[in-house]
Amino acid sequence: MKTKNIKEYQKKYQKEYRENNKEKIKEYQSKYREENRELNCEFKREYNKKYYEDNKDYLREKQRAYKKEYYKKNKERKEMQIFKELNERVINWADQKGILLKATPFDQIKKTIEEVDETKEALFAQKNNMFSYLNSKGKLCNTSEEIKDGIGDTLVTLLIQCKMQNLNPLDCLESALNIIEKRTGKMIDGQFVKDE
Repeated sequence: MKTKNIKEYQKKYQKEYRENNKEKIKEYQSKYREENRELNCEFKREYNKKYYEDNKDYLREKQRAYKKEYYKKNKERKEMQIFKELNERVINWADQKGILLKATPFDQIKKTIEEVDETKEALFAQKNNMFSYLNSKGKLCNTSEEIKDGIGDTLVTLLIQCKMQNLNPLDCLESALNIIEKRTGKMIDGQFVKDE
């Protein structure tokens, strides 16, 4: 009981002392920091130097890992921003051409199939090691360029379809992945065939 009373008295006295000598304490602290600033700086420099020397390899590896992660995340953010901008350009183009106003979702899926068929022609040429080929319209085409163009055109038609259905294309992709990632199956004649 006596010990408790003493501690309470000490706390009360210390609080009163700090309140009554606030300026003096502040002045003393300021003076102490000023007098020991150079010493503290020197100590910090020596400590940092020794710490760096002792942990040089670890710190370099950590810095490399941080930079790698930073650049990866920054790249992902840029790619996502580019995708959003390209999607907006596609929708604006479709709006300007009257596709969103006059075409139906069924018309749009027929356009998707048409682009897939054109890509299929280019892939057939690639399979047969053909640098160029005549497509079904009688036009001479560069195989690699037509594959790239065909995939791009197919994506454009799908983005327009998403707009017609009021769907976010990334939500569609995620929804599909959530299902197919759980599927089991095997490769047959170059294709993945899911188990029933």
